[in-house]
Amino acid sequence: QNCGLSKGKKRGRGEQGIDPAKRDRDRLHVDDSEPGSKLDGIKSEIAKVEKGGLPNTEAVEKLVHLMQLYQTEQRVDLAGRVMLADVIAATESPDCLGRFVQSRGLPVLDSWLQEAHKGKSGDGSSPKEADIGRVELLLAVLRALARLPINLSALQRCPIGRNVNRLHSHKNAEIQKKSKLLVKDWKKRVDAEMKS
Repeated sequence: QNCGLSKGKKRGRGEQGIDPAKRDRDRLHVDDSEPGSKLDGIKSEIAKVEKGGLPNTEAVEKLVHLMQLYQTEQRVDLAGRVMLADVIAATESPDCLGRFVQSRGLPVLDSWLQEAHKGKSGDGSSPKEADIGRVELLLAVLRALARLPINLSALQRCPIGRNVNRLHSHKNAEIQKKSKLLVKDWKKRVDAEMKS
């Protein structure tokens, strides 16, 4: 028994010198020896919670962690990002949605929105497929944002309001409509917050 404890301590100390992103990948049990395996690992993680949204704050933390971890590596294709945004849109728990905003999930959604709006896909698909994927991603991000309890503080910490506002001139009519409704809703929330 004592041997087992000291091994655990050594591992803990040994982890300190390891790159945090690698340590996080190891904890997620995602094998990165195969090129597509990271994305497969993400998709399998997402599939566990996708249907019913996020069930608890632990799932929120895990989702935000996945989003942040793979955002830097740009390994998540447009379809994977749509899946992640749809998990948020399917979440009904106010606590989970609030936790997502507090857990720095909003800046990740904002960066996805900006990339999709600027026309970056980075997933090697044809231009026409990429356009369709970007429209799907923008709609998924807008659905997710509509569910989140975004208040004045969140809008001040992240430029998401300005970036959603830019979508008013998008060539897709549904994106224009949803972005206008979202900005209108946020203005109402901020006005109510300022009055109280």
